[in-house]
Amino acid sequence: MTEQRKAKILLLDNRPGDRTPIVDMLSMEEAFHVDRSYTGRVGLDFIREIKPDMIICNDSIPMGDVLDLCRHVRSDPELETVVVVLARSFPEDEDGTQGLEAGVDDWIEMSIPPAVLINKVKAWFRIKSLRDDNRAECQRLQDLADVLDKNFKELTIILVKTLDGRIPGVSERAEQAKTVTEYITTKLEMDGHEKKNILLAAFLHEIGKIGLPEVIACKEYSRLAMSEQTLFHQHPLIGSMVVSTISGFEDSANFICHQLENYDGSGSPDGLMGRAIPTGARILRAIIFQEELGKGGCSVQEIINQLKQASHKVLDPLIAQHFIDYLSSRDEHLFSNTCRLGVDELKEGMILAEDVYSSNGIKLLPKGARLQEWMIRVLTERNYVDPIIGGVRVFKD
Repeated sequence: MTEQRKAKILLLDNRPGDRTPIVDMLSMEEAFHVDRSYTGRVGLDFIREIKPDMIICNDSIPMGDVLDLCRHVRSDPELETVVVVLARSFPEDEDGTQGLEAGVDDWIEMSIPPAVLINKVKAWFRIKSLRDDNRAECQRLQDLADVLDKNFKELTIILVKTLDGRIPGVSERAEQAKTVTEYITTKLEMDGHEKKNILLAAFLHEIGKIGLPEVIACKEYSRLAMSEQTLFHQHPLIGSMVVSTISGFEDSANFICHQLENYDGSGSPDGLMGRAIPTGARILRAIIFQEELGKGGCSVQEIINQLKQASHKVLDPLIAQHFIDYLSSRDEHLFSNTCRLGVDELKEGMILAEDVYSSNGIKLLPKGARLQEWMIRVLTERNYVDPIIGGVRVFKD
């Protein structure tokens, strides 16, 4: 409410023609403008049109209709600060509880003295004014946060594109890493804050290469000499130091620092093992593993096979499986004539469409093998102690 206009009060009444003392009392106050609606089922479109500051429902409106109205008003961003008052006898315990839960602000007796009524309404308008001011301030802060978030994202993009000028492919890999991470974190049902930190780490996972000699930064890892590999392993630490300067993203820096840790403890810099490796770092490890295979010219199917073999060794088996599912969903045309089955669904005569690996990365059967009864028995027994990663893909009949 502002001083430049009258406060609008909408009275909902289901008794056409009856005199309403409350209207008469409120109309005496010059600061109020009172509208009266002779129906108990006023639509939200009508309420949005007149934009009242207060809605008063008298005792002619059934309680069920009042509750429905309150719920709709409170769920509407344009009306959520409207004051809702019931002019009727004070409610029974059940009605009172339901009314408060639905969003009723107050009850007034029909016989309330005019001076008390006017002062009570003025008090509620002061409260509404504070609500409106608070809502406006919250929106202002949200708009400011959105601008800062937009600027931050633009700066990270500029940073990555700048690095891309020195190390070709960094920008494209950053976008791909972010897309994969979005998929995997969603599958892992991560909350917003942790997910945001991992997404940033994925986008900037190569940023530390800015501190490497160009001849090392641009070369495939498998082609680096031993001394060069040692130097290459410094880039996660450099990247971590860069990102740690960004307030609120210390976890992102930690993920980047540990992106070369292996699930079996053979990685760097600290030789962490299994779940001791931060989840974000385990996701980055799978991304880096896939990137190196992609640089080497591996096909999607070859990458999937390598992910399976690396499970429980280099990679977290659950994250490896989510990555495999992601690659399979992105390249469905490669598997249009195949289907994935559980071990218990296999039948004799089926032909394997890809190699079969256990969760420990052991190759059990090759692509193209025609299943026989003993093969299914071996897979079933193995699956109990060393689960088959992602089931078994076979050619459709």
